Amino acid sequence: MSGRESRESILLPVVIPLGIMAAIVAVLFLFSRVLLSTSHHAATGVALAVAVSVMGAATFIAARPRVTGSLLFSMVAGVAGVAMVAGGIAIAAIGPNRPEHAQTPPVTVTLSASTGAAAKGFDEKALSFPANTPIELVFANHDAGTGHNVYIAASKASASTPLFAGSTVTGPATFPYNVHPFAAGTYYFFCNIHPTTMNGTLTVAPASSGAAGVTVTARNTTFDTNTIRLVGGRTNTITFENQDPGTQHNIGIYKDAGFTNELFKGELVTGPNTATYHVPALDPGTYYFKCDVHPTMKGTVVVSGNGPAGSPSAASSA
Repeated sequence: MSGRESRESILLPVVIPLGIMAAIVAVLFLFSRVLLSTSHHAATGVALAVAVSVMGAATFIAARPRVTGSLLFSMVAGVAGVAMVAGGIAIAAIGPNRPEHAQTPPVTVTLSASTGAAAKGFDEKALSFPANTPIELVFANHDAGTGHNVYIAASKASASTPLFAGSTVTGPATFPYNVHPFAAGTYYFFCNIHPTTMNGTLTVAPASSGAAGVTVTARNTTFDTNTIRLVGGRTNTITFENQDPGTQHNIGIYKDAGFTNELFKGELVTGPNTATYHVPALDPGTYYFKCDVHPTMKGTVVVSGNGPAGSPSAASSA
């Protein structure tokens, strides 16, 4: 046996499998690109077509009396060709893969009922939602042993055909309602068990209204500002950042300095976390805010005259 034949007898058993393996890896990589470029329905069809072609080619080769390297290479090339052709047809017929649009995250709005709510009504007489946005309506029923719920209708006259019907919550308990997006407008919310006394007005602000927004931060049991400036006559958004780990804070807005007439109560936030409060429209004037857990955390809310859509609102330290 010549030296050349000797080298070939040694190298071929190694080179051929390595070459075939490299070809298979390349085909698999290219095939994955094809699948990722098509929709998931089309990718399934392409994968099935390639699987059938692989089985057919393997059956054909297994039936041959002698398997050569060129035959295996032809099999790999044939499978790759089927994959590319099938992928091209799928993209042309069905179209490329399109990423799904991210869903709009829900906005949290709070509503509460205190002891004796059946006689005096909800704690909040008015709610405000942003338009065309899913809402997580957190209903806190503090009325022990009494069931209340939240319904939303287009108006008081159409209360018998509500647009949203929340399940009954027996106090003391808190339940988050997942409310579907509402178009801009004015609605009526009520407790279906005690509709005469427990009701109020829901204002859904148009997306183009440019609701004013401020950011307030709680850190070391202290607010970063003692003056919150809002725009009167429209919904204002307060982004509340609680940076105190394991500690609960919130923002409540009151009509009086003695904090007895509550106009808005933000949900409790355990730090570190952030919540978005949607404060219903307030008349121009001076109000007061505090943390309901730590009353020493307090300040003044200054509501200016009605501003045009998109007017900025800022929190400033006094």
